Amino acid sequence: MESRVTLNHLHDLVLLYMGLARADDELDPDETQEIALKLRQWQPNKDPALIDHVIREAELTYENDLDDDRLEEATSNLGEAFPEKLRRDILKDMADIARADNTVEFAETHFIHRIADIWDLSVDDLQSPTPS
Repeated sequence: MESRVTLNHLHDLVLLYMGLARADDELDPDETQEIALKLRQWQPNKDPALIDHVIREAELTYENDLDDDRLEEATSNLGEAFPEKLRRDILKDMADIARADNTVEFAETHFIHRIADIWDLSVDDLQSPTPS
């Protein structure tokens, strides 16, 4: 998996994951921790400090009002770069991130479904989060 994931892809991943985590207008520390865990799984042989740096960059992007165009660009980049299996892995990661704070909001479920639709994937076989 790591050989396919460039730093640009990693940045797009964190933007997508943070977009999900902030879909309910709140970035819970448990969700942030889950995002870091998922990113490290995509890049297991990289220095964890690199992952932390990418997360900080994404947080700054969000603080400076990430717009929908940038989020759509990240979604498109990942959709074009990765085969279906890896895109499904991303959706599964997103379901795990949504559940990390033990509360899955409708906005988070909607976000995952929207990404799946863009990638023309079904979420039926995911352990899709159920809104609280």
